[in-house]
Amino acid sequence: MNTIMKKTVVVILIFVMVSLFCSCNEFSDPPTVDDIEGFFTENEGYIQTVADYLLHIEYDYAYLYREDGGSRFLSNREYHEIEDVKTRESIKELFNKGCLFIGKEEELNSLHFRIWSKTSGNIDCGLSYAINKEDEPKVQFQTELVPLNKDGWYYYLAEYEKWRSQHSDRQ
Repeated sequence: MNTIMKKTVVVILIFVMVSLFCSCNEFSDPPTVDDIEGFFTENEGYIQTVADYLLHIEYDYAYLYREDGGSRFLSNREYHEIEDVKTRESIKELFNKGCLFIGKEEELNSLHFRIWSKTSGNIDCGLSYAINKEDEPKVQFQTELVPLNKDGWYYYLAEYEKWRSQHSDRQ
């Protein structure tokens, strides 16, 4: 076998191995309702601490990014420091345990904790909490919403392409 052929085979084998063994979300299916229920149960204290904090801040929306490590949130095009130590530690712990993003959007009646995301296809999955318990929460491009065992909490799946096809006739 010539050198180019050997290199090609090695590259293909490496790609196949990475595809098979990688825990990367691009190669995995979204978590099930039971998976998200389990994540919620295991981390309920941290999740509730963050939810309580977000419910009591004066902003209608707030976004917490993993890259910030839980020390601040974005709202009104400005970053705001999170002074409460317990909240900061809870956010950091959730990010360490796999949470990718945390958001508050009063207009959508939702606090949401993104647990899984797939860039290709723009698919997100996680927990959503209804700020106003009389209405269901919404997450942008939401295609599935399933109540969890804890009142006000839901499993959500947001698939942009599926959502777009469902809403294309409304334009």
